Amino acid sequence: DILVAGFGLAACSAAIQAIDTDPGAKVLMVEKASEAQAGGDTRASGQGLVVAKDKDAMVRYHRKMYAPNPVPDDLLEFYAEELMDLHPWIRARAKEANQAYIQIYPIYEFPELGAVDAVLRYATILPRAGGLWGAFKKNVLKRPIDVWYDSPATDLIQNHETGEVIGAVINRNGKAMQVRARRAVVLACGGYSANPEMLSNYCGYTDTPPAGSPHNTGDGIYMLQKAGADLWHMRNRMYSAGFHLAIQVPDFKSAFL
Repeated sequence: DILVAGFGLAACSAAIQAIDTDPGAKVLMVEKASEAQAGGDTRASGQGLVVAKDKDAMVRYHRKMYAPNPVPDDLLEFYAEELMDLHPWIRARAKEANQAYIQIYPIYEFPELGAVDAVLRYATILPRAGGLWGAFKKNVLKRPIDVWYDSPATDLIQNHETGEVIGAVINRNGKAMQVRARRAVVLACGGYSANPEMLSNYCGYTDTPPAGSPHNTGDGIYMLQKAGADLWHMRNRMYSAGFHLAIQVPDFKSAFL
């Protein structure tokens, strides 16, 4: 019924919510990486989550942050409204995983743009590091959700007449499989932080190693382009690419744990 590409926080959230909304649904997650390296950039991130203080202030804050590339107000309103009610659900995921959910002091990344009025606290799930993604992984594995590792989605399958996405091509065990999704295909397969060509084209970065998953190579973006999607806000160095700068020591291979 539901095909989810990816195994980071967004993918896990989509799969969990799908099966909890309809326990009879068949949900399949496909992950490009091996089980040992699954988790995308979520796994390598700081594991911090924003707790909103005020919806209207959050809208104003984001509007100012996105001023060079404006985001439609209806999208900002929806984002801020959902953020206000998000953390009880996250706390429930931590409890289900038998891990501690905590809220800590706020981090005001851009106080001059209104962060103090918008951000109440930051939250995470212990232990550090990796507890947040680890808790959501446990939630997925406790449910009747199939997970295929080493199985990247490589193409979308569309209805030739309407353009509707009805499935995806999955590379599994060296074979291309066409997987039909009766109800939805969810692409949650990351940005392009591990794709040097895309980093150069969209952000102007050259010779800049990322602190994240080596599998985050823009596969979903390529599939969407082929399906006819427009690109939007691709130069945003954080939210589009999911990029965090790292240090690469010559002659030493970077670790991804």
